[in-house]
Amino acid sequence: RTMQSSLKAIDDAHGGGVALPMAVEYLRGEVAPLLRARYTDTVGRALFSATSEFTLGVGWMAYDAGKHGLAQRYMAQALRMSHAANDRAFGGRILAAMSHQALHLGDVRHGTDFACAARAGTQGAITPTTVAMLAAMEACAHAARGDASLCLRALSDAERAFARSSPGEDPLWVDFDEGGLAGHLARSFRDLNRPREAEQFAVQSIQLCHPTHLRTRVQRYAILASAHAQQGDLEGACAVGRQALTEVPRLRSTRTLDDVARLVQLVGASDSQTTHDFAEEAREVLRSR
Repeated sequence: RTMQSSLKAIDDAHGGGVALPMAVEYLRGEVAPLLRARYTDTVGRALFSATSEFTLGVGWMAYDAGKHGLAQRYMAQALRMSHAANDRAFGGRILAAMSHQALHLGDVRHGTDFACAARAGTQGAITPTTVAMLAAMEACAHAARGDASLCLRALSDAERAFARSSPGEDPLWVDFDEGGLAGHLARSFRDLNRPREAEQFAVQSIQLCHPTHLRTRVQRYAILASAHAQQGDLEGACAVGRQALTEVPRLRSTRTLDDVARLVQLVGASDSQTTHDFAEEAREVLRSR
């Protein structure tokens, strides 16, 4: 878990493309041999639980690096490990991650199925913070489908659960805070084409972003820029988009590049000098990565 924490810090700051090779080497060379050792049931459950957490981390890194087939295999392996550890709570966390990837790939049906399964399979087994995290992920899935009613219901569940959050009760793997909730709200409202609310929560999520979480900040900039574009404020969209572009060269994150490319596609639909100049700048940055 200590090694996982160190690798996650590298991933957050520099992207999965940097952290993935180190994480895979450690998983294969150091973690896998431990699973073939002898241990008591108690130690075995703890070992499988820790390995499940590490393996999901590798899956996230592979997803971020654009290696989607590899990411899916690691996430599936992490889910099997969580079952072996009888860890329902972390199993829900893995399903939420699988939902996140599916939605990124445009597979809305599976994204929704994974998110709903995460909540259904963890009822009564998780802390309020975790309830909020899983409900927020389900909201994003419903928003991607364009189902405003179910999305708003899930967002309400997330906000109510987060109000009862007590971080001291959370497992160590829970990394969902007020900024994360605001980020999910912004994403959901963007996808529901409610840009005023998306802008409000995107600004909040950026203000609350941890200083070392560079990738998260760039992604939230992309959501904020999209909200400006949806309101017809193309100059504002391009200005925020340029803030994201200044950070991109410090990352090796295919997922973030995809978000920037989608922003370019959105603002590029307007034929103006402002959007043309931004699109050219963005394409140059994307080509260099």
